Amino acid sequence: MVGRSANDLNKLVSSLPNGAFHQGVAADITSIEGLERIQRLCWSMKSSGRSVDVLINNAGCNTFRYLQEREPASLRQEIDVNLVAPILLSQQALHWLSDKGVVLNVGSTFGAIGFPGYANYCASKAGLQRFSEALNREVNGTGKRVQYFAPRATNTSLNDARVMEMNQKLGNKTDDADRVAVQIVEALKSGAPVTWLGWPEKVFVKLNQLFPSLVGFFIRQQHHTITEYASKPTANSKI
Repeated sequence: MVGRSANDLNKLVSSLPNGAFHQGVAADITSIEGLERIQRLCWSMKSSGRSVDVLINNAGCNTFRYLQEREPASLRQEIDVNLVAPILLSQQALHWLSDKGVVLNVGSTFGAIGFPGYANYCASKAGLQRFSEALNREVNGTGKRVQYFAPRATNTSLNDARVMEMNQKLGNKTDDADRVAVQIVEALKSGAPVTWLGWPEKVFVKLNQLFPSLVGFFIRQQHHTITEYASKPTANSKI
């Protein structure tokens, strides 16, 4: 497990069953130093005969705010965390994953549906899907595979109070993180190249591919509410 805070990782490891079998690595995946730390550990594991079978790129960040109100630095950080880091980690993993290793990239329904207030986030997740698709085709025949897993809104700290309230008002369903984790395991077992989680979101993904103007019509009906919540200040969100 990788995270920026060693203390948080230690707490997580100690809370897990059989904690001695888990390991936390304090590293910032958007930095060269952090990527090198992960690289050294995985090569060390491989050279000692400890198989590394799966890489799950689950790190992510977003800010619910209209683009014109965002700071350029936060836009770049979002792209670095959501897209650049998974690309670089995947590139590393191709060298130290086991012969039948898997890279699973966690995306979002918003990677397939452009939603107001998330323009930059949508771009990063759409890029991650195309990257996953292309890399899976590159590794065809090697025994390795690349999967893209796209949940809908999830109850995590990524979504502040504004977002949770807006989703409730709009009738958008939200999943618990535990359910999403179970579905990620199921996706790994199935080997499906792409998994969309949630109903009716997966239907809207297909509709947006075939009839984007229809999905756009539905979103326009919600635009006033979306704008209201996107414009609200928040104490703990960087824009």
